[in-house]
Amino acid sequence: RTVFKTLRFLFSLNKKHDQYQYKRLFPVQIFELFVGIGNFRSDPNAYKEITNAWNSIHIDELIKIKVERLQSINPKQEPTRFIRDYGVYECLGSGAFGSVYRVAQRGSTTMYALKEVRYFVAAFFCYHSILFLHH
Repeated sequence: RTVFKTLRFLFSLNKKHDQYQYKRLFPVQIFELFVGIGNFRSDPNAYKEITNAWNSIHIDELIKIKVERLQSINPKQEPTRFIRDYGVYECLGSGAFGSVYRVAQRGSTTMYALKEVRYFVAAFFCYHSILFLHH
């Protein structure tokens, strides 16, 4: 309970753009309970439900959290590949137009989002848009 109490206190002190790390760390049901507690509360019983939920997670899921989720927020993580001067750390998502990656420029720790656009799809939609404008 004390761990969640401390994390909740730190969560309320963090800026909004830093709070995403908690969402990445916790499984969805745990994060819902974590946020549902509200602002920091000194009563340790307020953290009983989230503690019980965490303790009920199977060991395989905890190992998965350790390997996948903690590694993804590790600031000393090595990039998996490079695109020009940017080291690629992970794919944030992909869709019809391409993919978005979390990247950092060589020699920097500042993270950026890099969108890789599929050339054929982009060219097709540009061509289609130009045709639409002529009508």
